Amino acid sequence: MTLTLDMSPTLINRTAVFNICNDIARIFADVDPWLYYFGVTVKQAPVAAEADTLKGILFQALSMAGEGRFDESRLNFGNVLRPSRKDGERRFFIDPLYILFSDLYPTDIVTVLDVSTVTQPEWHSPAVVALYAKAFEKLCQVQPKVVTISDNTAYTFYANYGFPLDRMRTVHLYSPGHLRDGLGVPPLHAVKPYFLFVGSLEARKNILGAMHAFRCSGLHERGYQLLVVGGRGHGAPEITQLAENTPGVTLYGYASNEDLCSIYAGATGFLYPSYLEGFGVPLLEAMMYGVPSIASTTGACPEVGGPHVAYCDPDDHEGMAEAMLHIAAMDPQARAALATNMRGWVNDRFSFEAFAANIRDAVLG
Repeated sequence: MTLTLDMSPTLINRTAVFNICNDIARIFADVDPWLYYFGVTVKQAPVAAEADTLKGILFQALSMAGEGRFDESRLNFGNVLRPSRKDGERRFFIDPLYILFSDLYPTDIVTVLDVSTVTQPEWHSPAVVALYAKAFEKLCQVQPKVVTISDNTAYTFYANYGFPLDRMRTVHLYSPGHLRDGLGVPPLHAVKPYFLFVGSLEARKNILGAMHAFRCSGLHERGYQLLVVGGRGHGAPEITQLAENTPGVTLYGYASNEDLCSIYAGATGFLYPSYLEGFGVPLLEAMMYGVPSIASTTGACPEVGGPHVAYCDPDDHEGMAEAMLHIAAMDPQARAALATNMRGWVNDRFSFEAFAANIRDAVLG
C-alpha cells in the first residue's frame, strides 16, 4: 500500500490543525508517505516560495467553490491539481474540505472535526457553510472510512447524515507536545489575577457569554481580570465591542506557544463556555497545566474534561459566575489535589502515544 497524507491545510492554517498535520506526518514517517500540498505530491514539504504559490491556487479554488462557480473538472489542470493515483494508493485527509479537490475512494480515510457548519450555519460565513456542505455530500456518496475526534462528533454526523457507524472510528486528540514541553515555565507575570479563555474570536466559542458571566461574578471589583487569548474569527467585531465595554476584560490577541505556556501557568481559572466543540484542545491544555476549569455541557467538552471540570449550560451566565467564584475561593491544597487529578486524566486518556497508536491503526489497518 502507498500512503498519501493530505497536508494542504498547513498552507493556510496556523492553528491546532497545522500542528496536528505535522504531528501526523511524523507518526507515519516510517512508512515513507507521499505528502500532498494542493498541487504537488512530494516527499518533503515545499520551500516557502513554492508554498506561497500553492497557497494562492488554493485560495482561488476555495473562492470558486464557495461561490458555486466551479465543477470539480475545472480544477483538473493536467497533473497540477489532481495527480494520478499510484498503484494501491490510500489517501488520508485531515480536513474534509480538501476532498473537494481530489478524487475520493472508499479505501481513503477522512477526518471529520465537527459538523457545526451543518447544525449551526449561522456561526460561519456563507462561503464556509457552502464548502463543507459540498464536502459532506461527497463524503456520504463515496463512504470512505471516517475518523472523528470525539464520540460527540461521530454521533452528530450520524444523526445529520445517517453515515454508517461501522465506517466511523473515534480517535481522540492529544495534549500538544509544545505545551507539554512547556510545563514548569515561569507563569505570566500579571498585575492582577486572571481567568482565562483560549480560542479564536468566533461566535460559536461563546466569548460573549464568558464576558457576561465575568461581569455577573463581580470578580472585577475584587481585582480579577478576564484574559481572552486568540486571533480574530467569524464574529470578532461584536466580541471586540463588548470587551471594550466590559471592565476587566483584556483581548490579548494571538500568543506564541512559549507565551501560551506562561499564560496557562499563571491562570487562576479557565473558562470555556463554547456552544460546540468537536473536541476542545484548549480545555485539555488547561487541565494539563492544572488550571481549575469551567466548560459547557454541550459538544465534546464533557467527553474531554470528564469528572474533573465544572460544567454549565453555555447560556447560564449566573451558573458560570458562581463556578468562577468557587474557583477563586479554592485554597492551595484543593487546587493542588485537583491539578493532580486533571493531569492524571489527561495522561491516561489523551496522551500523544495513544493518539499515534490509534491513528496508525485506523489508517493502516
